[in-house]
Amino acid sequence: MRILFVPTYTSGIVRGEVDAASDAVGYGITAAAVLVEQLAVLGHAVDTIDIASRDRQRWYAECLETIASRLGSGRYDVILCFHSFWPFASEVRRIVDDCGRSVPIVAYNHGSHWDPTDAFRQERYPALRWADLGNLLAVDAVLLVSDYMRATLLREVGDASAEAAEQLAARLWVVGLPIDTDLLDACLTEKEQAPTVVFNHSFSEGKRPAAFLDVAEEVLERRPARIVITRGAPVNSPLRGRLSLLAKRFGSRVTIGETLTIPDYFRALWGSHVQVSTATHESLGIATLEAMYARNCCLLPDLGAYPEVVGPVREALYDPKEESLADRIVGALEDPEGRVAVADRLAERAGRYRPDVVARDVEKVLRSVCLGP
Repeated sequence: MRILFVPTYTSGIVRGEVDAASDAVGYGITAAAVLVEQLAVLGHAVDTIDIASRDRQRWYAECLETIASRLGSGRYDVILCFHSFWPFASEVRRIVDDCGRSVPIVAYNHGSHWDPTDAFRQERYPALRWADLGNLLAVDAVLLVSDYMRATLLREVGDASAEAAEQLAARLWVVGLPIDTDLLDACLTEKEQAPTVVFNHSFSEGKRPAAFLDVAEEVLERRPARIVITRGAPVNSPLRGRLSLLAKRFGSRVTIGETLTIPDYFRALWGSHVQVSTATHESLGIATLEAMYARNCCLLPDLGAYPEVVGPVREALYDPKEESLADRIVGALEDPEGRVAVADRLAERAGRYRPDVVARDVEKVLRSVCLGP
């Protein structure tokens, strides 16, 4: 197949850049890159839209202009958009229609206004709920990262429109997201001597970083452990002050890695023993999957896609309403054999998201839309 790949906006940071730092790590960087690589390994010709601009608005315009130009000068069997929202999949559909082409469009969806827990989209783009749905209905197939997202979309859309939900159901395919196992393997390092807890989420509201800082302080008071926070708080966030106070109080036992390169970020995951999430929203959890692969004993709230990700390894889940997360972390730090056993089982689960596994599932969807009904 000849595939036109449309990446999502990532502030201009790309995998392999020397200044790609842990404050910019996410599915749009490593997962997108390895998916493209694996599709090429499977024998497909992948033409990637490459926009250098770091300005968001300019990126949108240049991306759409480049898509129109490529469609005018080349022939493709399918367009694969890495996110239905950046740029709008409906805009890609309009370009295809205006060009008079019959190229099918497949788009990933990584989060949605139709997930009630997705505070980011509802707060930053409150008027785009129906536009979000329009993007999903403008493509031939929607790739989802989890069964949780499929069930959530169909339930919420169905409450608003049975007809829309029926149309959407026929287009949804759960394929997951690939983790960059080659780069993770290349960064393999020994576990730290001191028991180490890592928090590798963004400082967005849905990840509840303030709740983790509360727990981190208690854990550091109770155990001679280390805490690694792989990303920094935004400049205007009051949490920057809390991070500074935590680092000042506990010194070298606290690492705030907002300037870690991606390889250093992966080495930090390999070096840690326990990964923690305090999220209230999770459509998959690429950061957790990377920590699982790096043999961490993960402690995750029993919500969103987390139960699906850990599967039978229920020991990794906690009830945020009923259980003390600090107690769970301390318990894992005091039980080396137990945490290693959980970490090993989680690492095995992470294998379900290897690039070759996910790429084959994506390939099945692309072939399906190319062949037609």
